Amino acid sequence: NFKYNSFKSRYKSFEEANNLTTGYNSKKIKKKIEKAFKDSQKNSQLIDRDAQIVSKKNNNFRLINHINNMIPSGEKSYAVDFGGSLGNFHRINKNYLKNNLIWIIFDKKEVIDIGKKYLKGEKFHFFSSIDLMTKFIKSRDISINFFLFGSVLQYIDKIEKILRLVKSLNCKNIVIDRQPMLKIEKTSYSIQ
Repeated sequence: NFKYNSFKSRYKSFEEANNLTTGYNSKKIKKKIEKAFKDSQKNSQLIDRDAQIVSKKNNNFRLINHINNMIPSGEKSYAVDFGGSLGNFHRINKNYLKNNLIWIIFDKKEVIDIGKKYLKGEKFHFFSSIDLMTKFIKSRDISINFFLFGSVLQYIDKIEKILRLVKSLNCKNIVIDRQPMLKIEKTSYSIQ
């Protein structure tokens, strides 16, 4: 039932599949992400994406246009990029996105540490704790224009908890990009 060839086996639960992987919790992955980021910063023709270097930007102009239409001109607007790595969506598309968009990036601690080290500034706020991210948003009375889920939902157990968070923050829009879907209704657990 998968349209992708990158999924292996079937497991009874998210936990069972997760126990068989190292995922992004590995120190090796952190080093690869940092190296790829640094290499791409030295050469403007290269782009880093999840510890890999690519030479072709994957701009989704239809999505960029949709996002720009959600953002009012002039005033500061905020997006939460859930699983946003080092602000990859913004960094790849910054020449096409409105300038007044501020990114709140949520990802694993290993990735966020790199973001805080190299991407300090007003455009990015990095968090590896949902509680700290929520406090940041609420303490500043930030209105979230949209939550971006870019190829991340399949890595999250209990997605309902995240959707409740989105609702609690009165987010205006949810954008789901690059998300594998099953043709059947039943939940399935595999390793990608």
